[in-house]
Amino acid sequence: MAKILYIEDDDNHKELTRNILRGHELIMASDGIEGIEKARQEKPDLILIDLNLPGINGYETTTKIRGIKEISHIPIVAVTASNTEENREISLAAGCDGFISKFTPIAEYRCKIQEYLDGKKDALEDSDKLNCLKKYQSRLIVHLEEKIAELEKERDHLKFTQSQLLQQEKMASIGQLAAGIAHEINNPIGYINSNLCTMKKYLAKICQYKQQCQKVWSELKEINHPKITEAFESLENLSAELKLPFILEDIGSLVEESLEGVERVRKIVADLKSFSHLDEAELKEADLNQGLQSTINIVWNELKYKANLIKELGEIPLVRCYPQQINQVFMNLLVNAAQAIETQGEIRVKTAPAGDRVLVEISDTGCGIPPENLSRIFEPFFTTKEIGKGTGLGLSMTYDIIRKHNGEIQVESQVGKGTTFRLLLPIDGPQVTENSK
Repeated sequence: MAKILYIEDDDNHKELTRNILRGHELIMASDGIEGIEKARQEKPDLILIDLNLPGINGYETTTKIRGIKEISHIPIVAVTASNTEENREISLAAGCDGFISKFTPIAEYRCKIQEYLDGKKDALEDSDKLNCLKKYQSRLIVHLEEKIAELEKERDHLKFTQSQLLQQEKMASIGQLAAGIAHEINNPIGYINSNLCTMKKYLAKICQYKQQCQKVWSELKEINHPKITEAFESLENLSAELKLPFILEDIGSLVEESLEGVERVRKIVADLKSFSHLDEAELKEADLNQGLQSTINIVWNELKYKANLIKELGEIPLVRCYPQQINQVFMNLLVNAAQAIETQGEIRVKTAPAGDRVLVEISDTGCGIPPENLSRIFEPFFTTKEIGKGTGLGLSMTYDIIRKHNGEIQVESQVGKGTTFRLLLPIDGPQVTENSK
């Protein structure tokens, strides 16, 4: 009874071979790496190998086994459904000692296996060896190029994923910072607002008192006593000198303006909290109009010097989404729109219902995107901006977020006229999976 290692990824062929070679000890492996490891452990009398293995194929596995001193002597027979002379020649060039078709009749199959166990070795003609080695080398080069392309693709994916994680961590940090700042600002703003309201009430009482004093003065003037007249003239002169009528009037305006300023600060803080949505990292129904408005307020400094902002916010239903991620999309598109405008232009923001989805449209009158770049703008790390002014991740992350929300993103652009991005987000939101969180 011989010990035979069969390296094959098809379970049906494994079972069939086990039945055909009853009487021998069969060891199974499902890929080249496992096969090499089991060959080292078991030291079989014969190795049968499928040529079309996942990962490293049968040719490469054979070549690797021939390079390992402790198992290089073990006879290897290629077993394949692709019974061509070229495959036979290349398998022998790779280091196989034999070649069997999977469609060989059972009795003949058993005889061939026994022959290889007894030491039979198929050989190439001397005149064919060089040609077969060249063919095998060409296959290895093609396979190597495919592997390099796969590794480069995987590298880019890992790089993009790492950048996304860093961006998410950065946004989380910004969210925590925003929440902390909002809390710290809210407390003193509360004191200021309370004090200004109290001051407004006090001022009203002072004005009421002044009016009463003027009424009393009018009545006392009728007495026409020299000392009383002198005293009130002195007070009137001092009031005029100190500009008390103007001060009392202006204090009211100052208090009103201060209260308006406090309200603006409150609004900015609320928008900052709304944009960060630190407490809204979970899927929930959100008002996209409110999210847009909050994001516009946050990036307003980027927009106000470049563009006239036109808002056409329609009546839209709440959308089930991850608000923080959607606000990130709005910010990316708004900042891009501002950066596309060289001097002065227009940015238009529009929302509208669209059946079972909601439309969000952000357009600009900037420089536009050249046709040759339009198909690449969502690729990770693709950017036409100067070094240090763009990572090439903004639109890629935007596309990824919209896709995870089962949404759609469209873009139209004309060089010299501007660009329009359209987002279509389903009202019911994305399906909840671990990857979408």
